[in-house]
Amino acid sequence: MEQKKALEMKDPRNPKGAGRKWFDGKPYDVVITQLKVAWGLGCPDVEAAALADVSTASLSRFLKNHPLIAEQKERLLQKPFLSCRNAILKAIAGGDADMALRFLERKKKAEFSTRQELEVSEQEVYKELTDEQLAQIIAGKATPADFLTCEPRP
Repeated sequence: MEQKKALEMKDPRNPKGAGRKWFDGKPYDVVITQLKVAWGLGCPDVEAAALADVSTASLSRFLKNHPLIAEQKERLLQKPFLSCRNAILKAIAGGDADMALRFLERKKKAEFSTRQELEVSEQEVYKELTDEQLAQIIAGKATPADFLTCEPRP
C-alpha cells in the first residue's frame, strides 16, 4: 500500500500539478511498470528508459525527485544476481562438483584459488636487466615484460 502511495505522490514543490507532466504525459502506471520490469532484469537506466519509451533525462529527473522509486530501483537491480546465486546453489546441491569448485575458487580464494599472484616492484624488474636490455627499453624497441621470466614463489 505504501508503494502505491509513493507512486501516486505528487512533486512537493508543485502541489497543484501545474506544468509539464512526467514522461511527457504517458500513462504513469504503464511507464513505472515497464521501468520496474527492465530494472528487474538488471537493465541500466538507458535500457530501462528505452523499454518504457521515455528519455533518459526525464528518467533521471524523475528518480532525483522520487527517492522511494530510486531506492526500489536499486533493490530491483539486485534480482538478477540473486537468481544467479540461487541457480548456482541449486546446481551445487544437485551434485555439480565442477560448479562447487568454481564457487569455492571465487568465494574462498586464499584456500581454493588456482591463480597465483606475484608481487614485483618496478625496482626489482630493472635491477635484473642488463645495460643492453635497458637501452632497448629506453629506445622503445622493447618493454620490461619482454625480458621477464615469471617463476612462481614457493
